[in-house]
Amino acid sequence: MRLNFPVVEKRLQRFATFDRKKLSDSRDQDPKREFNRLVEYCSNLEPEEKLFYVLLSTHFDNQTTAQALYEELTWTCLQKCHKTRLMKTCENFFKLHHIIGDHRRNFRCLTSERNRISKAQYTADLLISYRKIVKEHECQTSFFEVGKNVDFAVLFKRMAQLRYFGGRLPRWDHIERLSYTHNYYVVPDRLYLEEPSYSGPIAGMIYLLLGERNKADKNAKKYISVTLPKQWNFQVDAAHQIPPDAKFKTIIPIVERWFIDRLKKLILPTEQRKTFMYDIESCLCQWQKGIVD
Repeated sequence: MRLNFPVVEKRLQRFATFDRKKLSDSRDQDPKREFNRLVEYCSNLEPEEKLFYVLLSTHFDNQTTAQALYEELTWTCLQKCHKTRLMKTCENFFKLHHIIGDHRRNFRCLTSERNRISKAQYTADLLISYRKIVKEHECQTSFFEVGKNVDFAVLFKRMAQLRYFGGRLPRWDHIERLSYTHNYYVVPDRLYLEEPSYSGPIAGMIYLLLGERNKADKNAKKYISVTLPKQWNFQVDAAHQIPPDAKFKTIIPIVERWFIDRLKKLILPTEQRKTFMYDIESCLCQWQKGIVD
């Protein structure tokens, strides 16, 4: 593995010419359509019910399944529901087949025969955790600081308290949904690719740097941690230098900042929508699959 910066620049320029609308529509489950369905359904809900429904949407990564459970279990019901009754509701729900999206692959693959935990238990655990943590903040609106000038990083870190939300993907996806359904009140300034994740964006960044697809393995991460800084620093400006002895978790944010700064120069300001960072994240995932090359 070796960093060839002229080639990286060419890949970056190709990346910057993507048709964002076409790319967004090409993601699994057509997220633009899914998000439009989410916004439409939420428009008829009270604020606290709306926030709970967004959680179900993230949990299942599928609007039809989220609606199906919400019809049986609203936020008002969950607040009053005993754990035993909640577990029974979840068990009955999963007696029928329900679609779970690709972004919840680990959840989707759970079976009582192969795993110590069922889909019903997984769902009940999340909801119990969510209810408990929200209660500590009095309400969901306070927990998510809806309508306030909240820092994405603060909310991203706070959401790690939720059961099964320790990884990057569920937290990123949920805040993105919150943003779409609440007038873009919270948007990131970077991608958080250093966070634990099995998703495509970090593989997309590795492809951008190294030209190797579908790579987010230990060898690539070792290269970034050990070799990349030596090859990187003499090819970038002072603002994007990697300090000595930097680790993977501190290197990636610097690489991200260079990537974002370069993109902002290559893409016209008029084309940089409020969803700019969310669009970039989506497209990095597709990039490593070869969809935008």
